[in-house]
This record gives sequence, structure tokens and C-alpha cells, in this order.
Amino acid sequence: MNEVLPGVFHWGTFYPRIRQVVHSHYWAPGRTVVDPLLPENPAAVLDALRSGGMERIVLSNRHHWRSSGELREAFGGVPVLCNERGLSEFEGSDREVKGFAFGDELAPGMRGLEFGAICAEDTAVHLEAGNGALLFADGVIVWDGELAFVPDFLLGDPEQDKVKLLDGLRRLLDESRFDSLLFAHGEPRIGDGREALEAFVDRGGRSAPFQD
Repeated sequence: MNEVLPGVFHWGTFYPRIRQVVHSHYWAPGRTVVDPLLPENPAAVLDALRSGGMERIVLSNRHHWRSSGELREAFGGVPVLCNERGLSEFEGSDREVKGFAFGDELAPGMRGLEFGAICAEDTAVHLEAGNGALLFADGVIVWDGELAFVPDFLLGDPEQDKVKLLDGLRRLLDESRFDSLLFAHGEPRIGDGREALEAFVDRGGRSAPFQD
């Protein structure tokens, strides 16, 4: 776990289910973990979370449960939050998840913003860290060191969905203050995130090329 912005800690873990490294974040001022996946040897991460304190887990979309159950148990049943539009994923399961609405403050200095282009609950999490940061679920990833959309085979209607993604990114650029980007799928982009996202939108985006 390393501090990439004041109060923002990041770690990456290989996820066998999708055969890729996925990324987790801890917002220390709000004692909140986003999209946690514990490493094979989790002691260092757990020790850091115990030292800083953890009061909640936030899912940037309904697919990112990952290690939430283990962490919830380890930290005395802390709540797991997901945008209310994705709660149907958990109905009839033993996964206890509370809903939030777009625009809600999820923790001090943390707010869930509407993106929702790939799935209705897809959330861009805004953090008041440094000059501001946006954390993306699946709407934007990093592939070969550059911003990308997920590959076309993961989209229902690739061309229509990419129009919606670009519209959502334009709205976030207009409405949010940030200069860094964090990702559930990709290394953080610190300091030049707004410029990178503006350039990505201006050229119409690109899809990651990997195949199923």
C-alpha cells in the first residue's frame, strides 16, 4: 500500500477471476476503502487499515464486491455501500449492502458522482485530496499506460455505449474539480489527470484491444 495523494493510499492485486491486476484505494481522512481486494498475504494491508481505522467500504459499482466480506468481518461489520441502482445484485444473497444516491457524501471528503454509462450504478468517486481526484469503476481504465474504455466485447452496444461514456466524461469534467485520476482497473494518474482525460475525450476515446 502506498500513498499516492495526501490521504489516498493505493494497492494492486492480481485477481484470478479476470486474470488481471485490479486496484483498491483507502481514503484515510474518511476511513473508507473503495473496491477492496486483499493480496494473497494481506497482513501489511490489514495492519495499515487497522492503524488508520476503517468505518465503511464503498463499491464503485455492483461488480466490485471482491474482498468486502472478509474486510467487513475483520472490522466488526462495517457497512458496505453501493449506489442504489445496483442493489438488485445483492438481493437474496448473504451480502449486506446499503444504497446511496448519486451526489451523496459517502464519507468526509468523498462524494459519489453519476457516471452510469456502462451500468446504471457505475459511480465516479470524487475525493477532496490535493487538487481533487476522480476514481473510476469500469467506465475508464488504463491499458498499456494510456486511458481506454473497456474492450468492445464487454459493452452491450459498443458504439452507443461509447457515446454515453464520452457524454458522461464531459459532464464530469464540467462539474468536478480534480487533477488526478484513480482507477479500479489501472495505475493512478497523479497531477495531470484532467489534461489526460480532456485529451482522451477530445480524440473520441479508444477501446482497450484485449480479447476474451
